[in-house]
Amino acid sequence: MNTLRGVDAPPAALVVDDDSQVLSMACIMVEKVGFIPYGCRTTSKALDYFTENHSTISFVITDYSLPDGNGKELIRKMREIDPSVRTIIASGYSRDDAETGPGQDMAADQFLEKPYTFSDLKEAVARLMKG
Repeated sequence: MNTLRGVDAPPAALVVDDDSQVLSMACIMVEKVGFIPYGCRTTSKALDYFTENHSTISFVITDYSLPDGNGKELIRKMREIDPSVRTIIASGYSRDDAETGPGQDMAADQFLEKPYTFSDLKEAVARLMKG
């Protein structure tokens, strides 16, 4: 449980993806893992939401490529607000490509290659919450 101003709140996750179908499916998966999902389609909306609610967010999962920025930069800005934020970055680039291509040095705690399954997400969240 997250505690906000002395009140127990259910664990929440911020999900960021510009593709509405991917965002919807990711939110469903996050909910099945046991978190309340909050979805955003742009880095600016995600950063606004995170700024106001970071104390209630257990982790963030973000797409790498977004219309108004990228997931790596979003994570960097979120860490300026809360250095302990736990993050997963999802990308159509493979992990190997991400290390040498546009996603180089993703700066996220976990990486998911798109398309990912519920099992992939569940394992990434479990590793994230352990660390």
